[in-house]
Amino acid sequence: MGVMFRRTPDKKNKQFFFSLLWKTIVAVSFATFLASGAIVLFGKLTLNKNYEQERIRVRGVYQQAFEGILKRIKSDRIDIGWLIPTFLDISLSDNNALLAIADIMKKNWFKIELQSDIESAFLFNKEGRLIGEWGSISYQGQFSQWLDYVKKNETTFDNILCEERCVHFHATPFLHNGNFIGIFIFGIDLTDTVVQMKNITGANIGILTHQQYPSNRDPYKNIPPWAFKIIALTDFEKSTALLKAFSQQHPAGPPQKTSLFEFKNKHYELIPLPFNGNNKTLLYIIEDISRGLTDVQKATALYAINGLLSLVLSGGVLLVLLIRPTRKLKNLVALFPLIARKQYLITHKPQLI
Repeated sequence: MGVMFRRTPDKKNKQFFFSLLWKTIVAVSFATFLASGAIVLFGKLTLNKNYEQERIRVRGVYQQAFEGILKRIKSDRIDIGWLIPTFLDISLSDNNALLAIADIMKKNWFKIELQSDIESAFLFNKEGRLIGEWGSISYQGQFSQWLDYVKKNETTFDNILCEERCVHFHATPFLHNGNFIGIFIFGIDLTDTVVQMKNITGANIGILTHQQYPSNRDPYKNIPPWAFKIIALTDFEKSTALLKAFSQQHPAGPPQKTSLFEFKNKHYELIPLPFNGNNKTLLYIIEDISRGLTDVQKATALYAINGLLSLVLSGGVLLVLLIRPTRKLKNLVALFPLIARKQYLITHKPQLI
């Protein structure tokens, strides 16, 4: 009859039990942690890349829309035929024909302003001498190069000037009896460009132009330390405060590339679009991108939470699966000393904990 006894696990076996179990859990958890960390990092990089690609696409759409507006303005040929109620008498001399046109313009200018986007008009003879001017902008000799171009090529010419306002000027030759006798220049205010771009982007839009000296006439339109002033700006008070704060971080002048800027706990993207490639006059798109960045941060946080849950669950499942086999292994290890002493007849009845 074998001797029955209960063997209490010694401290060494207990240490072995915990060491083996927890080393296994720690090893698997560490591997899970690395895998989860890699997934989170990859997910974050992917989200940021996708977001940046989307922003590049959006900026491209804005650029095309702006160029489309300017192109449409340039391509709209102003038909001066409707400005003249009757055809000129073909018997009129060139000089008399120009005087007759000037008289017609004077009598019908109010109607022209009311029914068209034209805010100013100028009539020159073929030598470039001013015959008449109408509207809100006075001629100060700023058209000399344009007049030379139209006279030399007998074709139209377009340009944009920004002083107190941005105006698109369209110079076109005028023919009488098939002969080139004069040049019309029409001015169209570009303030409507701001409205059109705001409707397309949903963002605040501004037109800024370079000025050599700060304006004393409208000092609130100056943006120190930039040598730029505001021509037009939506949501004027808020946008002006943002631009002035932004200029403090870029004192050398308006950045020519898209910039990110944080203002009053919101994130903005400032997109400069030059008029006709001229960096002295910029259309600025001021877009609030806080929501988009928040969505990216939330998605990244979800990746991190999923990784943490994976780590906890894997550790818990592993603990449940290994604790019973590890106890059996511990009891088996307790028999090794008896086997070493060749006490084969002694029956060991392990006590399962």
